[in-house]
Amino acid sequence: MSSLADLVGKPTIRVNPMKGLDVMLTGSGANGAVPTALSPTVLNVNWICEIIRSNPYVVNVSIPVVGYDPIEFTLTKECGYTQEKESDSMRGWATFGIISCIFIVFSSLLCCGGFIYKSHVEHQDGLHALPGMTTVSAFLDATKRLPKSR
Repeated sequence: MSSLADLVGKPTIRVNPMKGLDVMLTGSGANGAVPTALSPTVLNVNWICEIIRSNPYVVNVSIPVVGYDPIEFTLTKECGYTQEKESDSMRGWATFGIISCIFIVFSSLLCCGGFIYKSHVEHQDGLHALPGMTTVSAFLDATKRLPKSR
């Protein structure tokens, strides 16, 4: 089986109608890379709707194989709305990630700073030196003393 792997060529695509759907092939199969038992070939089809249509777009993918008929398959894509490019849509997630990272670092610094303050200035030890532990302890005491309803 692996002896036939080098016969597989680079895939080609045809889109009908030609305008309105941006189709890109990515992955190791897009370059015609030879698959192995440890590294199989992956072919990703990325498409972006640029023009809204009531009829679906037809994407024909053909993968040539030397000495054999090409492997052909058809995909359809309905475009009910336009899509933005990947770089534009991912910008919001990048901003969210940066803000989340800053929040986590800032919270860690405040927690460590509060622990150092309580342990050195207020001379508290152990769990009582952790910021917010007084509130948690008071909550647990209040719930422990609640009368049980029968």
